[in-house]
Amino acid sequence: SQLDMTSFDKDKSGYLDADEIKEAVSQIVGGQEVPQIMVDNLMSIVDENNDGKIDAQELDHFMKFFRQMHSFKVHTTKESCNLRIIQVNDVYELKNWPAFDTLLREHTINNTYTMLPGDFLAPGLLSSLDKGKGMVDMMNRVGLNGIQYVCFGNHENDVPFEELKKRVQEYKGKWINSNMQDINKKLGIELPEYAIIDVTGGGQKRKVGIIGLLTNDKN
Repeated sequence: SQLDMTSFDKDKSGYLDADEIKEAVSQIVGGQEVPQIMVDNLMSIVDENNDGKIDAQELDHFMKFFRQMHSFKVHTTKESCNLRIIQVNDVYELKNWPAFDTLLREHTINNTYTMLPGDFLAPGLLSSLDKGKGMVDMMNRVGLNGIQYVCFGNHENDVPFEELKKRVQEYKGKWINSNMQDINKKLGIELPEYAIIDVTGGGQKRKVGIIGLLTNDKN
């Protein structure tokens, strides 16, 4: 099938909003239910000017995702209230991301969240040149949802402070900072101390808290 603006622009506005994108993705993956978190992250990546809608130019970027979605399946477990956390840390080389991208596509179910608790901006040969910019770009894109939650690791301190500030601003997920609130003032960015996610399924709804801690233990 071919995705074009007229096929999914139901209100003929010349743009695709989040609801229209959700319907488009659902059709692309064979009518399966699409988790809202996937739509939210997809919009945050493709909607370059952050106006809540996708225009024709931005649709070209969406097509990159479309070409991958023919083999992507959204696994669901409706009978129970499940939470799946897929976590990696100490990721220093971009060559590791394709395998992780495949893992996410094969094991994503409803209520799946991805986390990277530190040590991703450095060290590495590329990061010595781009100060972690390429790494953050991959984190925003991997597995369609991107890495949704990160926190500081000791190696984030290897990046010059002004570059660290840029990486924090470029990251599209939630950067949690539970126990180093003083750095927020230096960054000029209010990083959250925690996040709360709603986990639903099987007629149940649970709230789960997420914190991100950095200690002085080098081990």
